[in-house]
Amino acid sequence: MNDLTTKEQHWPGLIVGSFMALIPSFDRFSELGDPSHWPLQLGWSLFAISLTVYSFAKFKQKIVIPNLLLVWSALVLWSFLGYFIVDISALSEWKLASFRYLGYTAFLFLGSNFKNEKGSVHPFIANTIVGFGAMISIYYLVDFSTTNSALTEPYGVTGLMGHKNFNASAIAITMPITVLMIYKSQKNKGLYLFILFLGIISIILSQTRSIFLASLISVIITTLSGWRPRKKVWLASAGIVFIAIAILSQPKIQNRLLDPTNLRIRGIFWGHSLDMLESSPVNGIGSGQWRIAFPKYGLEGTNPSVAEGITSEVRPHNDFLWILSENGIIGFSLFSFFFILLWISWFKRIRENKSIDQYSSGAVLVIVTIYSFFEFPLERMAIYGPFMLIAGFIISEEVKSINFVTKKFIYPIIILFLLCLSYASSKAIEGDRQNQIVLKKNSNRDAQNIGKTVNKAINSWNELDRYGNPLIYFSGMGSMFGEAQKSNTGKFGPRDFIKAEIFFMEALEIHPNHVVTLFQLGNLYSYRGELNKAENIYQKLLKISPRHPGGQIAYANNLLRLDKAEESARVLISAFLNPDQYQSENYVKTVIKSLRKCPKNTSHQGLKKTIKNRENLNDQELFNQFQTFKTKKKKERKNYLISK
Repeated sequence: MNDLTTKEQHWPGLIVGSFMALIPSFDRFSELGDPSHWPLQLGWSLFAISLTVYSFAKFKQKIVIPNLLLVWSALVLWSFLGYFIVDISALSEWKLASFRYLGYTAFLFLGSNFKNEKGSVHPFIANTIVGFGAMISIYYLVDFSTTNSALTEPYGVTGLMGHKNFNASAIAITMPITVLMIYKSQKNKGLYLFILFLGIISIILSQTRSIFLASLISVIITTLSGWRPRKKVWLASAGIVFIAIAILSQPKIQNRLLDPTNLRIRGIFWGHSLDMLESSPVNGIGSGQWRIAFPKYGLEGTNPSVAEGITSEVRPHNDFLWILSENGIIGFSLFSFFFILLWISWFKRIRENKSIDQYSSGAVLVIVTIYSFFEFPLERMAIYGPFMLIAGFIISEEVKSINFVTKKFIYPIIILFLLCLSYASSKAIEGDRQNQIVLKKNSNRDAQNIGKTVNKAINSWNELDRYGNPLIYFSGMGSMFGEAQKSNTGKFGPRDFIKAEIFFMEALEIHPNHVVTLFQLGNLYSYRGELNKAENIYQKLLKISPRHPGGQIAYANNLLRLDKAEESARVLISAFLNPDQYQSENYVKTVIKSLRKCPKNTSHQGLKKTIKNRENLNDQELFNQFQTFKTKKKKERKNYLISK
């Protein structure tokens, strides 16, 4: 077996990979909302540009255009056509998604053409991938060791990728290539074994179930396909399994791993994705538009922060459903066909040549395929960059050179694709940085400067912040703050907040079901005394997010002002809030007013019992009686949902 990683060969790749992994920690990027997302996409795109230039200058063989590349290119083309055939409301999200797919095309091409003389994984790319995973593992373990309660609260360990799942998935994709290097390099075997050990321990400590499942299935499939590890590997594996069992068997960890809550929430994501498909089965709703459409189908059952609009869901945690909902049946067919062809190609290669190259590339394919059903590797360059390169290696021997395609024609196109990807990444980084300033000004209620920062930040590449808020929404908030601060009386009418209303309407054009904009627009109408308009907006808000705490209380207050005390009380009964909110002065006063004004002949039996002796109760006693009734209702609802 040839040693593919001599002293001169393996260090450059390991250094480049480690450097790219560290990009999120650079001062220029570390303050971004998601420092591992766009900066890594920029870093990998520049890396790919360098590879393309080197390949063009160095390699003399004819290039290949595999069928797999044509299928992926068709998916990219379909994504771009969405601009003309689908109603795209958030143009920036469509552009960022489509340009990302375009960049992946270049990575797939490089994987098909950038290889060593025997057609296997090129040692420089392999070592770059290994170095990338090694640095993420080292950083994660250091962060883990310095984080309080890291073992029982793994979400507190951010690592380089910003989230335990992102770290685990980025490491997992590199593990099969690390195993490949152990087999390929006799001189550096100890180094690669150490890197493999660090990666496995990091994955175990991350406690990411989908990665555990994907890794297990990858080992099973590669073993069934003929891989027979040496005895030392089996002994090491047994030791690792023992360590994993010892760690994961702790009661707190076990309870969290077996908690079905996340799976139930994913069920909501997946169900809404199918609803989106039903609304536009052939074309889909458009690339990048899932986060815009999701609230339309209801936020009940999601995390409280999502239901309140503090944050938003961006993707359905299933790449196949993501493509299906955004790109319709046509896009889904192309995406699925891409994976089917890739699997067929790997099966052919493993039958013809049972080598470690095939086993390692197959393990990568298994991990990405399985992980795609539970998370969103399609969004993350840390996974799809290495994956597309390996996918190119899998099919590179299946195709023949196309004589009429010349290097002078195709290489400039590939570089153009990568330049588009790097440009999109740069615009996203610039937008994220500006958005951080907008968020800070908004939190400080700096009315004078909110609008200025929004005007500087907003463009066709940057319309939403990382929480899903349209930037123009903040202009509305700034305008409201400014008018309210200048008012001497605190009383407003239909002539007030005109600019804020316009800004909110523009925000709803970008994100028609944005609950925070709806909430503030309802408040605006309430401040102006336009109670019927406010009622309509609050109803729309609560149809989307029935448990929106601010919306429920504001709606109840608005109903009181419309002399609809019974309706107000009914809203408050259904308002299952956090314990702290039950103690708020606004909530307590609204409850007492509603109960005092509620007609005795109400048809709501629980409400009728609550107000039966209200004349003999003081306000606090009446409120306590109401809360006792609410607590009972909450328990009944919880038991019903559990039984359901």
